[in-house]
Amino acid sequence: MHSDDRMAAEDAPITRFTQRHADALRWIVVDSQGLWSQEDLEGEIFLALHELGASCGRDLDPDSEEDAGRLLAHLRRIANRHGRTLRKASRLDLAEPGKTSLLERLVADGGEHPLSLIEAAESSEGVPAEMPDPYHCEASA
Repeated sequence: MHSDDRMAAEDAPITRFTQRHADALRWIVVDSQGLWSQEDLEGEIFLALHELGASCGRDLDPDSEEDAGRLLAHLRRIANRHGRTLRKASRLDLAEPGKTSLLERLVADGGEHPLSLIEAAESSEGVPAEMPDPYHCEASA
């Protein structure tokens, strides 16, 4: 059997699974909120089959209704975990009236913005460092 024939034989159960469960998979893509596209699904199904197979201790058969249900539930969990918004999350640049935003409170030493410190450190216009006295410690001698 050629390698192309072998790969086609391995992909056939996944293709049949995606055709049978097209409606459920479409909703899983919607629930992922941009994490997956329709084109990504076959690869994700392949990975999920191997992950679930490793946790179950046996190879899953996507043609079996029990294993197909387990696979769909696993894909839904991943999509929901990555697609949901976090409860009580707020934007860093928003603040209540009269309060400082979280972004302004998360600043580096002296109230300087961390990005400006990084830019200054990478700048070639910095002040040249003074050479230490060669006798300031035993290791430098």
